[in-house]
Amino acid sequence: RLGIKTLIVDEIHYAKNPRAKRTKAVYRLAKQAKHVLGLTGTPIVNDGVDEIYTIGKIINPEIFNNYAAFSRRFANRPRELNEFLRKTIMIRRLKKDVLKELPQKVRIPMKVEVESKGLNEVRLELVQLVVELYKKYGYINPDAPEFKAKVLPLFDRFRYEAGKAKIPAALELIRQIVVQGDKVVLFAHHREVIDATVKLLSKMGIPAVKIVGGMTDKKKYEVANAFQENDEIKVVVASIQATAEGIDLTASNYAVFLQVDWTPAKNLQAEDRLHRIGQEKPVFSYWLIAKDTLDEHVVHRLLKKIDFIDKAVDSSERGEELVESARHWKKFVAETLAELRAQGLKL
Repeated sequence: RLGIKTLIVDEIHYAKNPRAKRTKAVYRLAKQAKHVLGLTGTPIVNDGVDEIYTIGKIINPEIFNNYAAFSRRFANRPRELNEFLRKTIMIRRLKKDVLKELPQKVRIPMKVEVESKGLNEVRLELVQLVVELYKKYGYINPDAPEFKAKVLPLFDRFRYEAGKAKIPAALELIRQIVVQGDKVVLFAHHREVIDATVKLLSKMGIPAVKIVGGMTDKKKYEVANAFQENDEIKVVVASIQATAEGIDLTASNYAVFLQVDWTPAKNLQAEDRLHRIGQEKPVFSYWLIAKDTLDEHVVHRLLKKIDFIDKAVDSSERGEELVESARHWKKFVAETLAELRAQGLKL
């Protein structure tokens, strides 16, 4: 035994996976400590109940001792979960409480028309998948492991194709912002999409830099500082993953999401590169959504998760609702089957 009286776990959300070696190591240390303190700004990164239960078990295993019961009680009750956490293990301080001078952040959905052969090909493959599974089982269950196993690879292709298809809309939005004298931070996921956007901005005569995976931390900070201090650099095109934490981009108060990350917290952390100490203007975060595509479904799913986090952790009275009506998988499947039947395909 190490004789630990108090264990302080910084960024405890990294110990969210009970099967990970890091989490198991933290468990072992926590068992030896009389007091355990966990520090994090994002206690729920993605999957809600699972993650907060793991953290709770590290901090107070006497209370968090039955996952099945915990899940049944709180899986769909974020406000009740918030009340329980505040009574047992959580002290929550929000930006608006401790940084009262920080301007507001406004998230703006922006549906854009797109034309893309690649997107059409992905949709066709999804239709074929629906037909294949329907003929095999006589029904479609979007939550079935086989369905997800075949869909996920298509989803990454879709995200890539959607990102490319939205570049023209992003360039026009950036042009409008730069013309009024402001800087822009554009977030994306795929390196090819980032490189293509920087190249096209250069052709438009708009100086831009990029922050991507593979850069050393030193190089990332050099690029960020150049963006902060050089008035000639109007745009930074950044990987969401590469800029999730630590980098200051407050020289701009305009964020544009060309692509989004599947994990809600990553997108929120990216926004907070602009919305942090040092920001003097309201931050406007534009999420570009490819109209009438699965992009609407992706954003809807993210918003549901963000809404759960918002209510469970911050006890917000207002979710982060951005899309008034987005397609669920079940609706997509129903519409696809109806379309195929209308075309005379026997199912």
